[in-house]
Amino acid sequence: MKIFITALFCFSFIISTHAQDKIMFIDGTEILSKVIEINNSEIKYKQFDNQNGPTIITLKKNIFIIKYENGTKEVFTENLIKDSPKNIQVETKLNTNYCVKKGNKIIDAFYGVTFNNYGAGILNNYWPTPNNITNKYCIGGALEYLVNDKIGIGAEITYRVLSGSADEERYRWDSLYRISENFKMDIKYEKLRTFAKINVHFYKTNKVDFYSNFGLGLVFERIEINQKPPSINYPNYYQYSNDNRTTFGIKTGLGLRVYLSDVFGIHAELSIGGPIARIGFCYKL
Repeated sequence: MKIFITALFCFSFIISTHAQDKIMFIDGTEILSKVIEINNSEIKYKQFDNQNGPTIITLKKNIFIIKYENGTKEVFTENLIKDSPKNIQVETKLNTNYCVKKGNKIIDAFYGVTFNNYGAGILNNYWPTPNNITNKYCIGGALEYLVNDKIGIGAEITYRVLSGSADEERYRWDSLYRISENFKMDIKYEKLRTFAKINVHFYKTNKVDFYSNFGLGLVFERIEINQKPPSINYPNYYQYSNDNRTTFGIKTGLGLRVYLSDVFGIHAELSIGGPIARIGFCYKL
């Protein structure tokens, strides 16, 4: 029985030893691995004891020999040199396969969700808000350049329109009586936001990109009001009002990009200082 257990242990050890690839570098380093791919200039492999971990890429010129699990060998004779192994530095890097990385340029196009009201600058003048909204939308776009794998800088612009009609109650005297009448108003409100911003990409995979951002910029607001008389008692009455306002703006947000291909994906973001929510598409240049 003891002999059987000992033989079984030895057999298991031999199997586990041969079920791995051994890479020997030209500096004398040996590692146990699982070779994934060999091309003209690089060798991709995973560490044998961490095969669910990241893929490691090393230059082919750094390798002397690979002993495969099936017993075959591959010798890279072109890498045999006379220099001392101590003077050789092996260059390796992790293949992270992140969906966004340093040097990427990303374009976002989106539709924004807003409330049925105005910005603070217009509200200070007590302009009425339309109660019968006929047109409402918010669209925008952004451009980002990643200066490193985690930080991106860029610009953003959004354009918002809110239009409709409202009533304003006024009074006039007819002989001895005060008569209440409603004046009709057509209202159009426009808002343009322009921001320079910075994005921090705090979690990434090969398909998903979570980020936060902060932006500073200018906000341009304009409102137009056309008042119409309620009856023929105001034959010459017609009033047009407008107001333009430029203010300083601050924006912060939390967003997500999900890439459906190497360059194209969908985009969503929640923010303060911009549209409260947005959804759209992203494209990586």
